[in-house]
Amino acid sequence: MDDLFVHTSNPLPVSTNGTLLHYVQQQQRVAAEVEQCRIQRDKLLSELRDSKEKGERYEEQCGLLKEEIRKLDRNKDRSTASMEYLKNVVLSYMTLDGYSPGRLHIANAIATILKFSPEERQKAIRNLSQSTKWWPPSS
Repeated sequence: MDDLFVHTSNPLPVSTNGTLLHYVQQQQRVAAEVEQCRIQRDKLLSELRDSKEKGERYEEQCGLLKEEIRKLDRNKDRSTASMEYLKNVVLSYMTLDGYSPGRLHIANAIATILKFSPEERQKAIRNLSQSTKWWPPSS
């Protein structure tokens, strides 16, 4: 009868209990791995979002920098053109003979290009009006 109690309290054979225990442990390991995979997936998704945001910011900054480069190139071209214009104006001024109304006109153009202050402009025009030659004669 004791043998009967042993078998009724344990309805499954011993080999089935070991298999069941192994199955439960394996299921727990799989559940832990699944949870780790979920955590890793969430972390990777977060990093992906951050990377996309950084990429968008970098693209925006790249566009702004490209526009700034184009602006600087345009300013350089303008500067070169202004320098060429100034050279031509100064050359015209220097090649005029003696005092002439054209010399006063060119002096005003030079003052404008070089952005003379009102005092500087007045001083230059006054000096020009009093002298007959701005450039000394060549020897």
